[in-house]
Amino acid sequence: MIYSSKKHTSWIIFSLALISMYFMHTLCFAQDNTEKHRTYINIDFTHSGIQKNLMVTLTARIKGERGRKKVAEAEIEFYNVSDTSDIFLGKATTDTDGVAILEITKNQNISPNSDREFMYSALFRGNEVYNDVSKSITLKEVNMDVSFIEIDSIKNIVVTVFELDASGEEIPVEEDVIFYVPRQFSLLKIGEAELQDGNGMIEFPVTLPGDSIGDLKIIARIEESREYGTVETIGVKDWGKPRPPVIVEARRGLGDTDAPLWMVYTLIVLLSAVWFHYLYIVYVLFVIKRKGKNTSMA
Repeated sequence: MIYSSKKHTSWIIFSLALISMYFMHTLCFAQDNTEKHRTYINIDFTHSGIQKNLMVTLTARIKGERGRKKVAEAEIEFYNVSDTSDIFLGKATTDTDGVAILEITKNQNISPNSDREFMYSALFRGNEVYNDVSKSITLKEVNMDVSFIEIDSIKNIVVTVFELDASGEEIPVEEDVIFYVPRQFSLLKIGEAELQDGNGMIEFPVTLPGDSIGDLKIIARIEESREYGTVETIGVKDWGKPRPPVIVEARRGLGDTDAPLWMVYTLIVLLSAVWFHYLYIVYVLFVIKRKGKNTSMA
């Protein structure tokens, strides 16, 4: 009987182990076959003066939902791809809008290919929810300069844009350049020029207000070009309409050292009245005490 009971117990343990192994295998298989969300990545390059940035936008298509969702808290790796190697530039994490920006510094050795083109790539390695994705962009580096000239009493903005070929020779750029003036909360578009032989010109907006001496900041920009990315340069000229300085009238307040006079006088009168009552009470107490002594002596 004891031997039969032990044998029965062993069969139960063995059966439970088989069932556990089956469920573990089923769970792992289900996890491995869970469909991840498909991701999409867009990469852009901006060049403003000496500052260069790589900007990535990461989105995903969620099954059962319309449109694409912005993917936040995703780590993006950036590389400079040359003819011989891939140079790691750095990492950046996407914000709530799915955007990650990496600034390219002078310390990073950016290498062009044999055609003097610069290739950048962005990589998202994926996670348990989203698939991995990567994308690259190939750009040419350009030089952009803005100047100001006056022709027949008409003030103009001139922009010159050119690129360098493999031999270092300047090649005129044929693109559209948009001109902006910074306002308080946005950029005001003031004109657009189509480059011809690398040059473009528009009339200076002399009616727009500048600062107190008429300085006006002008932004010339090539936007989202397939060959050059987004490139801009900034110039400042004192041809704007001078803005008179804003004179703020000094107003006295309770917390200021130069409070209103009526408030000062009122405070003096009130404090004087309080101290007068204190002194009067002391005087009355002194008189009462003196009269009390005289009464007891009598």
